[in-house]
Amino acid sequence: MVHVENEFVEHIPCTVCGSSDANSLYSDGHTFCFKCLTRTNGNTTTNHNHQVSNVQLQGSARRLQSRGISERTCELFKTYKDGEILRHYYFDSSGKVVGAKVRTKDKSFRCEGDVSSLYGMQNFRHKTAKGQKLIIVEGEMDAMSVYECQPWPVVSIPNGAAAAKKAIQKNYEWINHYDKVILFFDNDEAGQKAANEAASVLPPSKAFIGFLDDYKDASEALQAGDTEAVRQVLNFNHKQYQPDGIVDAKTLLELVTTPSPPSDHDYPFDGLNKLLHGIRYGELVTITAGSGIGKSSFLREICADLLSKGERCGFLALEESNRRTALGLMSVAARKSLHLGEQQRSELTEIFDNTIANWNLHLFDGDKRQISALKKRYSDKANVYDVFLGDGRKHDLYLCEPASGMTSLFKPNEVVLKFFNGFDKFGSVLDVESISTIKLDDLKAIENIDFLKMDIQGSEKSVIENGLGKLGNCVAVQLEGSFIPLYENQPTIGEIDTFMREIGFVPHGFTELKRWSIAPTIRDNNFRKPFNQLLEEIGRASCRERV
Repeated sequence: MVHVENEFVEHIPCTVCGSSDANSLYSDGHTFCFKCLTRTNGNTTTNHNHQVSNVQLQGSARRLQSRGISERTCELFKTYKDGEILRHYYFDSSGKVVGAKVRTKDKSFRCEGDVSSLYGMQNFRHKTAKGQKLIIVEGEMDAMSVYECQPWPVVSIPNGAAAAKKAIQKNYEWINHYDKVILFFDNDEAGQKAANEAASVLPPSKAFIGFLDDYKDASEALQAGDTEAVRQVLNFNHKQYQPDGIVDAKTLLELVTTPSPPSDHDYPFDGLNKLLHGIRYGELVTITAGSGIGKSSFLREICADLLSKGERCGFLALEESNRRTALGLMSVAARKSLHLGEQQRSELTEIFDNTIANWNLHLFDGDKRQISALKKRYSDKANVYDVFLGDGRKHDLYLCEPASGMTSLFKPNEVVLKFFNGFDKFGSVLDVESISTIKLDDLKAIENIDFLKMDIQGSEKSVIENGLGKLGNCVAVQLEGSFIPLYENQPTIGEIDTFMREIGFVPHGFTELKRWSIAPTIRDNNFRKPFNQLLEEIGRASCRERV
């Protein structure tokens, strides 16, 4: 096959890995992503390098003065300049040229042939590498920069940090001939993550990881003239890779000499607080005692104290009812044993309102006709927001009678509404108002959500789609879904169920099923009296799936 060279056009987002600029568009319409290695040709997508034959050496070795790389090193690694074009040539295990990375003057990139091997591996005979160390870096310039600083064998993975593990796996046999392998990747989050992933492929005894403290990579250090920084990392300041859960005792010095963090909260008991130095994150405290000694009472005191300070507590009382647990917590605050004997309802209500009911509750309703009623009902027990939650864009609000509960960002479907008795009147639009919505994730007043309940006439899915960040630790979502779309373009219960499963929630139960009579049939002269016909699912609770 003869290779036809195409011109680079522009950097574009990659729909496969999500990169904003790693994907490159070429003049013949094909694309190649340098992050995930996905190549597209028309409507065909393949997740492997495009193999092209007949790659020939072009140009000659030239000193890269701005990089601090000598002509000798360029010749060794076969990095050649051809006019304004710079090519990094790749070789197979037999020493044959099989591909090249091409850089143009405008800093665009393209690949010619096969670039899946390790860059620079043709320079080092691994069969005689017994007792030697090998250095692996992220890029071609880094490989040559490292070699300018020291004499040990150095190669580069071909396609950046994201594909580091895959490159190590592909070339494992060649790499494994070396007794010591130092992964010398970029000093950033992506580089550190890639180094640990790549190290996991190698035997732990020979895998080491090193980073520069003051520079992003070896190329930057060489340009700054700091070759000593590179040598220090490769000779001394690298650490042996430790799989998760395994700790080398020699590395514990930093841990044992680091002062313990201060307590996050005091215990509500002075004597105990002096002995244990408060409650600290990362510690597990087990309370043991004989039956009837007071373990539960002791824990209720701690829990109630933390709740009064604004902390969240989980209370699992497996040997008592929810009623007993609630009364126990209320008793701590009231300093009265509410679970013993009969108590006045008014007293219990007051204590409940001052304790358990005093949670962090947020209510949203953009319909100004409903706000005053919400504030009056919940008073100081909730934060009421006069905003519309959604996708952050402008929408038309279809205002219906307040009591109908059918005001929505979706237009009522007149054809469907006529199918049910009374719904054509409920869904009658009084006015259309242009409003702005806000994403749940953009609400700075709310950091995390434990439980989300929604009844917003079809917009539930949009709110969740734009609130996945806030819902990262959400335990349950209760929402309304329709079997039949009462509004135009309203997602049905099936669509919502599929979506919720995709983001990690599974169905838990139905709190209520709303039934309605189909027109024109009326039962007992009351159109609100249903037959056995499902219309809406009210309050479907979806709980996050735990593995």
